[in-house]
Amino acid sequence: MVDQKILDVDGNGRVELLSDVILILRYVLDLRREALTDRAVSLDATRTTHQDITSYICSLHPNCPSSSKAAISMDSAETAHILSALAADGDLTSLLFALGVLLPTADFDGDGQVTFADFLTFAGKFGTRRGEERYDARCDLNGDGEIGFADFLIFADNFGSAN
Repeated sequence: MVDQKILDVDGNGRVELLSDVILILRYVLDLRREALTDRAVSLDATRTTHQDITSYICSLHPNCPSSSKAAISMDSAETAHILSALAADGDLTSLLFALGVLLPTADFDGDGQVTFADFLTFAGKFGTRRGEERYDARCDLNGDGEIGFADFLIFADNFGSAN
């Protein structure tokens, strides 16, 4: 399970739609420098500059260049994987699905392929809903708060594919 505090991009101790989620969206949409932070950082933030924000987000990605001045780009599969990990167990999952930012991935073990091991993970969560102990938002592939038949159809469509 991922701690939602990781989504506190501006470092003010809270995860907020009008700051942290906006910063994540802007970063994913490749907005950099002042365009990344303009009117999106909370007044009580500890990370306030575009360099601070870029460095923090970059620290969450293992293939990110060490220099914040380097161009940071991620393909859609990498972006989906990162956002899926960041939002794996929180209420932001549905928001990110609705905004079209979080793309469903059935590669639950992160090995780059949708295999029988991923099916076993999915099957173990099938029939659960948000708020239940066994619920895992990664398996809620359509983001509706319930791991059901619609999610199974998405999983089946991706089975055997490489991410």
